[in-house]
Amino acid sequence: MKKSTKRPAGRRVQGTGCWWLQVFLILSFGVCGVRPGGALTANAVVSGHITDSTGAVIPGAMVTLTESDTRVAAKAMSNNEGLYTFPSVKPGNYAMTVSASGFNNTTITSLAAGVQASLALDVVLRIGAATQTVTVTDQATDVAGTSSELGTQIGEHQIHDLPLNGRNFTELLTLTPGASPISTSQSNKVAVNDQGVLGVPSAQFSQPAIQGQINRENLYLLDGVVNTDFTNGVYVIPPIIDDMQEFKVQSHDDKAEYGSVLGGVVNVVTKSGTNSLHGAAWEFVRNNVFDARDSFADEYSSSPSPYRQNQFGATVGGPVWLPHLYNGRNHTFFQFGYEGWRYSKSSEILYNVPTSGNCEATLLTPFSLKISTILQQLRKPRMVTRGLSLIKAEHRT
Repeated sequence: MKKSTKRPAGRRVQGTGCWWLQVFLILSFGVCGVRPGGALTANAVVSGHITDSTGAVIPGAMVTLTESDTRVAAKAMSNNEGLYTFPSVKPGNYAMTVSASGFNNTTITSLAAGVQASLALDVVLRIGAATQTVTVTDQATDVAGTSSELGTQIGEHQIHDLPLNGRNFTELLTLTPGASPISTSQSNKVAVNDQGVLGVPSAQFSQPAIQGQINRENLYLLDGVVNTDFTNGVYVIPPIIDDMQEFKVQSHDDKAEYGSVLGGVVNVVTKSGTNSLHGAAWEFVRNNVFDARDSFADEYSSSPSPYRQNQFGATVGGPVWLPHLYNGRNHTFFQFGYEGWRYSKSSEILYNVPTSGNCEATLLTPFSLKISTILQQLRKPRMVTRGLSLIKAEHRT
């Protein structure tokens, strides 16, 4: 007699049962967590020369650029002329370490790379053992820009601390040099679509003329991607204020990527995830329950008209972490933001409508009887109301 054996039902699931789900989650979070470089239109360029105390160039020096928030590092080596270059640096705060054989390691702890910035940072190494490190904390003040373009950078603190009606960042554009809130395209008016106390998001915006050019010739970029409504000359997707890291307003220059407009270029950079979980939540409320009673109204007057306005949202970012599967610290990050707006208000609209007496006596006047003769010639159904016995009699014949 042949003895059959059966595998326990739960044994097949153990070990490899959900491997495809694990791979799918890792790939999905990996693609969503990696932030694109923005087609090299939002990133900065950091370069410089490595020399010793006598001014002689040092070839073969290793330069490491580490982002302070994510600890993601990029490396470059100086060439025979002592020149190093980081051609695409995401805007943010960095620390730079330079090491070479026979010299002390030199670390610059504070280096700010702005939107589309071109920074020249020369480093002087001292002779000594590689185990010794020289830390420079004020080198960032000596960093010079190598570009001839005209531009102004608006940082995170200015974006968050200054009051903005409707939480729209374009109201800060007029703070930049060369920006004038005058419409040069259609009429000499203030180029601001003002929603007043309502402050409708994405409808409340400033549209200034930059360097005397047409105010509809401005280009809006979001993380290096074109975000411009070329019909109206404004953005397509409004950035969330708490999700913005900084933005830069540049005058038109000779760079090829900005050749499609004559005005300014508004380059917005959003935040990215860091090694620590961070976020924000907000709720701005306007409601009639907070309004005081009208002092000129009597005590029997009705309550204020219903008015409800809510602007709310949240942002969250951090490292991608899957328990027992993947730890994305120093490698993979995510950033999510959402903002909503709800508005409800009752309004009164007055119309003049005829009374029942008007409807019955409209066609009883001598003038109306003449009109009825013309109406009889129209071949279309029409309602016969009370009081029009003359018309009813003629229809019966």
